[in-house]
Amino acid sequence: MDIGFTEEQELLRDAARKFLDSECDTKFVRRMMATDEAVTGEFWAQLAEQGWLGIAYAEEDGGSGLGLLDLVVLMEEVGRAVMPGPFPATVLLGGAAIAAAGSPSTRQEWLPRIASGDAKATLAVTEPNARWDAAGVTLAAREERGGFVLNGSKMFVPDAHLADVLVIAARSRDGSTMEDGISLFLVPKGTPGVEVKLLPSVDETRKLCEVRLANVMLPAAALLGELHRGWPALAGVIDRAAVALSAEMCGTAQRVLDITVDYAKMRVAFGKPIGTYQAVKHKCADMLVEIENAKSLTYYAAWAVDEGEPDAAMAVSMAKAAASDAGRMVCAAGNLRLIAPNLVRLTQYEAALAAGWSPDTTRDVCADQLAALRCDPQAFLAELTRQDGMIVTASGRAVPRLPSRVYWLYDGEFCGVINLRFVTGSDALPDYVSGHIGYAVVPWKRRRGYATAALALILPIASEVGLKRIEITCDDDNEASRRVILKNGAAFIGTRPLPDGRTKLVFRIDLAQRG
Repeated sequence: MDIGFTEEQELLRDAARKFLDSECDTKFVRRMMATDEAVTGEFWAQLAEQGWLGIAYAEEDGGSGLGLLDLVVLMEEVGRAVMPGPFPATVLLGGAAIAAAGSPSTRQEWLPRIASGDAKATLAVTEPNARWDAAGVTLAAREERGGFVLNGSKMFVPDAHLADVLVIAARSRDGSTMEDGISLFLVPKGTPGVEVKLLPSVDETRKLCEVRLANVMLPAAALLGELHRGWPALAGVIDRAAVALSAEMCGTAQRVLDITVDYAKMRVAFGKPIGTYQAVKHKCADMLVEIENAKSLTYYAAWAVDEGEPDAAMAVSMAKAAASDAGRMVCAAGNLRLIAPNLVRLTQYEAALAAGWSPDTTRDVCADQLAALRCDPQAFLAELTRQDGMIVTASGRAVPRLPSRVYWLYDGEFCGVINLRFVTGSDALPDYVSGHIGYAVVPWKRRRGYATAALALILPIASEVGLKRIEITCDDDNEASRRVILKNGAAFIGTRPLPDGRTKLVFRIDLAQRG
C-alpha cells in the first residue's frame, strides 16, 4: 500500500477546499439547516459542475471513474466545511447501490442524471428495529402478477423527501441465512402507496425520513440486481459509505484541531499565549494523535476495499470506530462549542439555547423537555424565555436584565449550559458599578475538576464580550467549588437565600484587574 497521495489527489483536495471556502461558509450552512431541503438548486448544480456527484461512478455511466481513496480525499474537505445537503444520500448510498447492483440499462437511466445534478437518490435499509445487518431487513416483497408488491416501513432514511428514486432493501423470501432472501428495488418518486415523512433529527444538515410502503406495486424491471441475492451488493455499498463518512469525520476533527491551535496561539492569559502552557500543548498533542490514528485507519480501509483485500470488512469497522471516537474526543477537548460555534452541527435544542433559553440549572435537561421541544419548538421556546426582565442582586436589590448569551459546557461526560446574563448597574447600587456586569448560571457538578473546567471556559468568554465584572454563585456546602472560585481571583461578597431554605455563596471577579 502506498500511503502517500498522488498529485491529482492533492489537486482535488486543494480545489475542493477553495470551492467550499467560497461557496459553503458558515452563514450558508446555518441558513440551509433552517430549511427542510438543507440545499439549494444552485449549490447542487455547482457540485455537479465540480464533478463531485459522479466522482465514484464509471466513466461509461457518466461519472469520473475515480476510486474510493479519491472519494476519501473529497470527503475530508466536505467534513471540514460541514457541507449540508443530500450528497451522502445521493452519491454514497442511493447512486452507489444503482452502480453496484444495477443492469447496464438501469445504470444508464439513472447515473448520468445523478452525476449531472438532475436527479437525487437515497437508500432505505434501516427499519424500526434500527439494525444495519441483514437480520434487520424485514420489509416484505412478494411476487405478484409478474411484478412485486412491497409492504412495510423504513426508518431514518437520509433525504428521502428529496429523492427522485429510492433503493429499497426488502425481504423477498425466508432463506437459509439472514443474508439470503434480500432483494433491492427501485421505487421512483410519486409511486402510489409510498408515504415519506420528515423526522426530527440531531444533525440538521442531513435530514432523515420515515418511508412507509402500503401495497406498493412495482414492475419486474424495478428489481435491482438478482432476486434474493441483493445483500452482497448492499453490504459493499454500506462499507464504502462507512469509509467515506469516516473520512468526513476526520476532516471535521482536523478542522477543530486547527481552530483550537490557532486560538491557543492567539488567546493571552497571564501575559502570554495559552498555547505556551504545557497542559494546553499536551491536550493538542492528544487531539493530533487521535486524528492521525483515525486517518491512517480510514486510508487503509479505503485502499483495502478498492483492492478487495480479505480484511477489508474489518478495516472498515476499525476506521468507523476510530473516526467516531476521534471526532467526539477532539470536539470535547477543543471545546468546539465555545471556541468555534460556527462549525457545530446545531440541533433544535441548541438553537433554543442560542435564542436565550436557560434550562433549570439544578439538573440535566430532561427527556420531557426535549420531547416538547421537538413537538412544537416555537411554543416551547416562547414559554421558556418568558421572564420579568429583572434580577435580584446579592444585596437584595432588583436591577434590569439585558439579553443573555448562552454557551455549552462539555467536559466529555456531562453536557451543560453556561448562560452569561447581562445586567445594568449604577453607582447608586452598592454592589454594582456603572457599566455591564454579568453573572454565570452554571450547572455545577460535584466532581473533581468540573469547577476548574467551567471557569476556564467562562472567564475568557466574559472578557471577550466586554464584561467588567462577573458574579458567580455556588452552594454554601460546596467546598470544592468555593476553593476553585477563590483561586481564580474572586472575592466573597455575600450570600443569597433560596426558597427551599438553602443558601448560595456569592463571589465577584473583577475582570479588568485580571487583564
